[in-house]
Amino acid sequence: MELYVVRHGQTEYNRKNLFQGHTDIPLNNVGIEQSKKLASKFRNIELDIILTSPLKRAIQTAEYISNVINLKYYICLIFPYNLIFAYY
Repeated sequence: MELYVVRHGQTEYNRKNLFQGHTDIPLNNVGIEQSKKLASKFRNIELDIILTSPLKRAIQTAEYISNVINLKYYICLIFPYNLIFAYY
C-alpha cells in the first residue's frame, strides 16, 4: 500500500504568515496554481480514494486532483470516536 499525503495550496493567511487553524480560508491565486501543478503530478498514478478535510482550501486542492485523475473525493469528518465520510 502506498499513501500520498499532500498539503493544500497557499492561502492569503499563509502569505501573511497568519495562523488559520480551522478558519475556512480558500486558496489564493498562487494556491490555485500550486494545486493545479500538484494535480498534474498525479496524472499517471492510480489512486483508490481521495480523502480531504471539510475546509475550502483542502477541498479545492482535492478537486484539482480529482478532476485530473477522474476520481471522486470524500470529505472526511472526524468526531469523537467516529469517522464519517461524505461523497462528492
